[in-house]
Amino acid sequence: MLPHSLLVHPDGRIFVCDRENNRIQIFSPTGQFLSAWTNLMRPAGIALQADRVYVGELYSEQGGVDLVGRTMPETRWSQVTVRDLIGQVLARWGGPDPFAPGSFASAHELCLDRHGALYVGEVAETTLGRTGRYGPWAHSLQKFIRLH
Repeated sequence: MLPHSLLVHPDGRIFVCDRENNRIQIFSPTGQFLSAWTNLMRPAGIALQADRVYVGELYSEQGGVDLVGRTMPETRWSQVTVRDLIGQVLARWGGPDPFAPGSFASAHELCLDRHGALYVGEVAETTLGRTGRYGPWAHSLQKFIRLH
């Protein structure tokens, strides 16, 4: 439901963010379903760097309704998770203040450059307007560099 981003691994596997079903589906190069990661919330963006998969996950509010009409079971802040190639979480960041550096209103799309820097694009104004969480400003792009 609402495939939102995808990546093709060098081995041919296709990772698809199935946003409103709260999962990433993985397919073979011929389209055969291989597996799914289900331990995430509203994945919107995905990027690959060697053996690490970066996933942008959107905000959800307990009791809110998703685009399918289902009630969201919990409140989760928008975040970026770093996963291994089988979906295990290696790291994550983001927090309750969408205006704070390193936090997100809507971690919507991800991209890595040749130096390993991660860029996170957001649709902050749209997201914050819908939730009524306005503040002094909202970032629409953040850059993170890997320290090790």
